[in-house]
Amino acid sequence: MPKVTLEDFENFARPRLAEGIRNSALFTARITEVFNYAFDDKNELDDQAKARVDELMKGFAEIMGEGVAKLPDSPDKRSMQRKIAAVKGKHFSVTGMARGLASEPPDLPVARAAKPIFQRILQSVLDVLFDATRGKQKGVGQLGTLSMFYWAVDELNVAFHLAERKYATQAYGHLRTVYDLLEKIELFHKQPQWAEVWAGSDTQKILRELSPGGVRKKLGRPKFDFVYSFLSELGSHGTFEAVRRRVVKRKQENRDPHIAIWVAGVAIALRVQT
Repeated sequence: MPKVTLEDFENFARPRLAEGIRNSALFTARITEVFNYAFDDKNELDDQAKARVDELMKGFAEIMGEGVAKLPDSPDKRSMQRKIAAVKGKHFSVTGMARGLASEPPDLPVARAAKPIFQRILQSVLDVLFDATRGKQKGVGQLGTLSMFYWAVDELNVAFHLAERKYATQAYGHLRTVYDLLEKIELFHKQPQWAEVWAGSDTQKILRELSPGGVRKKLGRPKFDFVYSFLSELGSHGTFEAVRRRVVKRKQENRDPHIAIWVAGVAIALRVQT
């Protein structure tokens, strides 16, 4: 689908805005049409059109927000409030979140410094794995180990991509998987007999013997591992501590206390009254 250009947008918006300015009774309706056109998921604006929409809508958002707030509750009022919030960067769209995941990450010094280091190390791992695939793999232990190494590479790639874009909770979840995979790899290398159990059909035995704690015990380590626990608590399990780190309580002068919930990485703090 071709993108909506600046010319396309202005051809749509100009006559409607002009009519709304001439006739105050039509002002809200015409602005609503322009909002709907700009934020319709079927209309993908090019960069110039997006810049023009941002400039135009931010100017109207404050004015319209005050007026819309005074209207009686209705589906149209709620729809307008959502669109105004989107203009102010306080509401989300699925397409916008998807674009955020696919776009270049924020230009942060720590991310710039980390990326070449991460890529260099991961490339070294891939080079070693390529060399390993030149030979024959014998038994479920070797085949499983090789597969889990490549699985870990995928997880690390995804974790870094998410971390760059400030999706820390989700990145922790992928890193926890890497931790789990590497421990199984080490166990199967040192004690290959457990790979046969892992590849077997006795689900209860697999859960009992090859749980993360069970694997560490067989490797001669404490059952509890601080790093694994940290990644589980903040990344994979729906714990209060994980939620607490995504929520900030705020008190502003002359306003009711509220909490800000970080959504879409930490791109926007969603304001919720308490």
